[in-house]
Amino acid sequence: MEPIWEDYYTEIDGYVAIVRVELTAARDLERLDAPNLLRVQYALDAADGDGLPGEADERIIGELGGELQDWIGAAGGRFVGEISAAGQHSWLFYMSCGWVEAANLVHRIGLRKGVALGAEMKADARHAVYFEELLPTAEELRKTRLARRLAEMAAMGDDAAQTRPVEHTVAFDNRTQALSFAGWARQRGFVVTAMNPPARMGERIELKFHRVMALDPARLEADIAQVEEHATHLGGSYLGWRAEACLPKSA
Repeated sequence: MEPIWEDYYTEIDGYVAIVRVELTAARDLERLDAPNLLRVQYALDAADGDGLPGEADERIIGELGGELQDWIGAAGGRFVGEISAAGQHSWLFYMSCGWVEAANLVHRIGLRKGVALGAEMKADARHAVYFEELLPTAEELRKTRLARRLAEMAAMGDDAAQTRPVEHTVAFDNRTQALSFAGWARQRGFVVTAMNPPARMGERIELKFHRVMALDPARLEADIAQVEEHATHLGGSYLGWRAEACLPKSA
């Protein structure tokens, strides 16, 4: 199975953090004898105002990450994720070796690349850090995907303060589920615009609905969370939202 990576934003000790985790590592950790968690740390040289990597740091992080994965991977370590926060970048590996061997390895890599690297190791035979701290929650994924989408629209020149229809789409296996959801959506101020029957055998019924609103992140996130939760409750799934970009109104 090819590695599947997920990047998301979260908050750690009051700081904005960018987390990158390999979702497929869960499969390997179940069968590996790797009870020790190694955290390798690098202090950012050009962090931005949020303590996240600047452009120069991104290049160094990429080079160091490749070197660490090659060397630690050759020693039997399993790379599971990385975190940027508060002016520091960390790589996380599960390993079977002890602290002395791991520390020597990290020291040699730092010498090769001409940078100072910190390292710490702790026992984590259950891989709790990976399963309970690194893997994203549904809320973290929702916030991250929404922030990225709004940033893309802003880059196109969108004026988020302008109101426009924000359309959502959900899918269900049968008409009863779709009709039940449509009633729920109308009660919450949405306008239901379409219930598309399956085009062919095995496809699902798609329901489209919208509300006219500005692209306020908090309100839009609340709508997405409620829609996703109720669609799942009825046995369906949320397929996403869309809205046309609005250019700023001329004076």
